[in-house]
Amino acid sequence: TPGPDGAGKWNSPFTEALRDAHVVICPDADEPGRKHGELVARSVHGTAASVRVVSLGRPGVKDAADWIAAGGTRAALLEIIGEAPEWTPVSAPPLADLLDELARHVRRYVVLSAEQATLCALWVVHVFAIAAADVTPYLIVTSPQRRCGKSRLLEVLRALVLQAWYVVRPSEAVLFRKLAGGAKLFLDEYDTIFSTAAKDSTEGIRATLNAGFERGAVVSRCEDHGKELLDFEVFGPKVLAGIGDPPDTVRDRGFTISLRRARRSETRERFRRRKAGPVAEELRRRLEAWAETPGTIAALKRAEPALPDALNDRAQDAAEPLLALADLAGGEWPTRARTALVALAGEAEEDEVEDASGVALLRDLVTVFGRLQSPKGASSEVLIRELRATEGTPWEKWNRGEALDSNGLARLLRTFRVHPKKKRLRTGDEPR
Repeated sequence: TPGPDGAGKWNSPFTEALRDAHVVICPDADEPGRKHGELVARSVHGTAASVRVVSLGRPGVKDAADWIAAGGTRAALLEIIGEAPEWTPVSAPPLADLLDELARHVRRYVVLSAEQATLCALWVVHVFAIAAADVTPYLIVTSPQRRCGKSRLLEVLRALVLQAWYVVRPSEAVLFRKLAGGAKLFLDEYDTIFSTAAKDSTEGIRATLNAGFERGAVVSRCEDHGKELLDFEVFGPKVLAGIGDPPDTVRDRGFTISLRRARRSETRERFRRRKAGPVAEELRRRLEAWAETPGTIAALKRAEPALPDALNDRAQDAAEPLLALADLAGGEWPTRARTALVALAGEAEEDEVEDASGVALLRDLVTVFGRLQSPKGASSEVLIRELRATEGTPWEKWNRGEALDSNGLARLLRTFRVHPKKKRLRTGDEPR
């Protein structure tokens, strides 16, 4: 592909010419190419002796011509074709079954609670039904330390969606241009972007993420030395992952998945692309078939799901497209979805975040104690001052934009059975 008349066009004479042939389709590695490949496969299926769809796409390779130019050989092509399964049309499955499978698939590779897996499943389906939504809830994947599974969760999720863009520290200009092109953002290590040291230089990125929550938001820029004004649409699905919390304005536009290191008793399957890839691809095909079923998007556009009172206004906005999907799925999903979103956006989430903050506090206190000349018996005021002055930490805007104080310090340390003690300090006795 593309065919004789270009992408998106295929006539019955072309199909008849391939009767009883063994057809191999090599779509261009972009969205129009993928859709055209699907169109051709559906058209020739049942007429051709067999149909196989193979992907030659990789970095720097968009189509068969690029693949040949990059050194692709006939032998390599025959090997790829031989490994490709025979193509068969996919009928639209029940949405509830899809959601169940997605939740199980994600939990196969990442240690998640039932509520977190429910959110992930709804979010993936939302990506395929984004045409029906006016807002898009972000997934905020956070942890207090490294090796908690954030990047693995991003890897599992992006294998399930089309046009997934996995990136670390993009510039503002790259960000809004990629989003305008339809990329689904998977931003890892946001803590390196939103650290105290980088705050002034990343305000444009934060503003772009804030705007991308609602349909119709644009970033306007002059091109060609001011001769042309262009609007870049930045609405679209986004997953953000990092240590600690992103800016409050970004975090409020979605639901937080707080991860921790898995215990030895919490087993999960190792994510291997060669095994997980075909499973994810089959799920994608079924999701596409569901989303393209006539009436699906129209039904979601008309939906007005009941929103839990336990969610604040912003959380209700973010929940609406997910709950519309849950109601459409039926069965246990309407109740399951509301229970999960309230658990993740309500008091339970605050408890999780506080536990994560406690671990982060212990890590930062090690740094502070190493910096103090006389750490023994340091006052709460000294510790708070040093914590808030440490670059890359959240303590300057820890509690909904307010700085960490003595009460917050005591509450976080209480989890570890560390309690403050009054001590009279002589003049000059206080550590510096």
